[in-house]
Amino acid sequence: MGKDDAKGTSPSGDQEGAGAKRFSEMTPRELKSDLRVRLWVGGILAILGLIFVVQNTEQVSVDFFFWSFDIALIWVLIAMVLLGVIITLLVQWRRRVKSKKS
Repeated sequence: MGKDDAKGTSPSGDQEGAGAKRFSEMTPRELKSDLRVRLWVGGILAILGLIFVVQNTEQVSVDFFFWSFDIALIWVLIAMVLLGVIITLLVQWRRRVKSKKS
């Protein structure tokens, strides 16, 4: 028995028996409810993130390898958020491609 088996998770990382269902197993009503919750949570996090970014507008010195430059912190934060989004999308895309092959 592997480490994941003891926790009650499937190899794909989904929780079994804890009320978690795959999208394909959900009724239209459950899908709509799940989507609403995700949109509300995502919206609230986006608003909080935006407030955080807008409040941090002072100039900072950024050193990256051989380059050094002064830039508003807001642009550094926005760039890092965008980088995180891009990495997340690439990882999800890779998982989808990998799962379609098997």
